[in-house]
Amino acid sequence: MANLEVQTYLLTPEVHGMGLQGEIDLHTCPKIREAINNLITDNHCNLVINLEQTRYIDSTGLVVLLHALKRVQEKQGRLALVCTDAHVLKIFTIAGLIDSFRICATEHEALDAVTAPAQA
Repeated sequence: MANLEVQTYLLTPEVHGMGLQGEIDLHTCPKIREAINNLITDNHCNLVINLEQTRYIDSTGLVVLLHALKRVQEKQGRLALVCTDAHVLKIFTIAGLIDSFRICATEHEALDAVTAPAQA
């Protein structure tokens, strides 16, 4: 069975971070879904999800992230991912989701993406 560690933390007073370490799959997605739902329910709708320590994501994980993106956007929030792992990025590309998310190389870049003023 896959293992996953989920850590949530405050990046700024307006932005929460979530680090995911391990594998994101059918068995670990409930843990991620719960953590994301807790943040959004508490009106923390600007999120940076760090996938730098994630070595695998399956379609269930993609669905959880898409649902999180939708919920954040419904509350006028923003979500950015941090990922440079070629294998994980390939999954986003194959699924046709590479352009659905703001995927950044660093947490600092993702924080900027979440806090930048909206473009007209």
